[in-house]
Amino acid sequence: MRSVMGLLAQCEAHQVREAEYNNRRGARIRAHQHLSGPDRSLTNYHRIALTPGLDGLRLITLLTTACPRTNCAHRPRPDPAAGLPLRGVMANISPIAHADLLQQYKRRYVARMHTQTSSVLAGFSRMHTRRRPLRQALTSLRIATLFINRLFINRLFDRLRDRRNTRLTGMGHPTESAAQPGPRTLLASALLFAFVVVGPGTAFAAGHLAGEHYTPPRAPGTTHPDFNGVWQAMNEANYDLEAHVGRPAMSLREGPHGPLPSAAVIALGAVGAVPPSLGVVKGDGTIPYKPQALAKRDANHADWLNRDPEVKCYLPGIPRANYIDHPFQILQGERSLFFAYQYAGAVRDVYLKDPGLAPVDSWMGQSVATWDGDTLVIDVTAQNGETWFDRAGNHHSGQLHVRERYTLTGPDHIRYQVTITDPETFTRPWDIEMILYRRVEANAQIMQFKCVEYVEELLYGKWRRHPLED
Repeated sequence: MRSVMGLLAQCEAHQVREAEYNNRRGARIRAHQHLSGPDRSLTNYHRIALTPGLDGLRLITLLTTACPRTNCAHRPRPDPAAGLPLRGVMANISPIAHADLLQQYKRRYVARMHTQTSSVLAGFSRMHTRRRPLRQALTSLRIATLFINRLFINRLFDRLRDRRNTRLTGMGHPTESAAQPGPRTLLASALLFAFVVVGPGTAFAAGHLAGEHYTPPRAPGTTHPDFNGVWQAMNEANYDLEAHVGRPAMSLREGPHGPLPSAAVIALGAVGAVPPSLGVVKGDGTIPYKPQALAKRDANHADWLNRDPEVKCYLPGIPRANYIDHPFQILQGERSLFFAYQYAGAVRDVYLKDPGLAPVDSWMGQSVATWDGDTLVIDVTAQNGETWFDRAGNHHSGQLHVRERYTLTGPDHIRYQVTITDPETFTRPWDIEMILYRRVEANAQIMQFKCVEYVEELLYGKWRRHPLED
């Protein structure tokens, strides 16, 4: 509040200084007004540079002063490096040029103000994400300063326009009018903006900045966020967690001029192609395999059609179940948490109290949930080592430990972060991150996708008494 009142006080002080300056230069201005007729032609006056500030706007002429091509000797030619107050220069040109230059001047200044405000907002978003309260407050004050500065400049331009209108009226030219904001309007606008920016309601109309200040609704009967709903990932992570370019198929063979789809999938055409992706692996974007594990990944990729568990409808495991090309549903109660997946009818019952070590390894492992503020944290262990992370052959061992973090960043978005640890396969823990989107259709629900029966012919068809002909 003190900063806002101080800025307004500077604005009023500037107006007093401006009035005193005009009184001192009044004689000179009146002496040259006889050269400001509309029939006089002007030389270059368009190339100008602006230096805005609360101590007054100054107009610097880069070429020559605007003056008639005759009698220029009677008009002083200021030093191009010297700054003249806006009113002094405007009084020395014709009203027509005055209006043109005034509009150009205002448009250029407003554009600069937009650029400055946009850069400050971008910086505010970065600082906001890093959770630096002091820097956030300083940036908010800067935004409020820009806003008040712009209000003051608009008022100054309106006063200049009124001055021009007075001169045009005396010369018989039409004028335009505009309402001027009074001091109360300026003060109310400044205080309102300062409250919105600096106050506790800092959210901005642009949306939730990085989701840090979103307060999700609570689940019925609990104090925890409500994750109930149908969710789905919208990315290409199931093809390959790492960044990759598009390619003609998952299964490739060498061709005369480059890789070609293998014979088993060539009939799929574009349907079997792999879309490109920027990847979801954090850091340098690569998975830190040990040399032997990397060789196994390459072998998996080369023989994808025969090795990928998804092809045979095996359960996908965690985290793949959350970004496979099917939705899943979270069912959250007072003392229970359950994930139901459309793909293969997979499910996992999430423990809210640690039951200890799992009795046996399984495809979906054992999940134990805890809360970190409004973030749901799930530790998944005891996966059997047979699942893959994607169709590119990325794999793990039975020592895999997956830590998931679910954070609601809005009513329809979950930030999904995963830390993967497997000392037998990887040289260090690594992370992936993506957004899960709520299915918002009125009838959103998971359907049945019992793919086991879809692959019976693939797995057991060769055991028919009378095999089917191709």
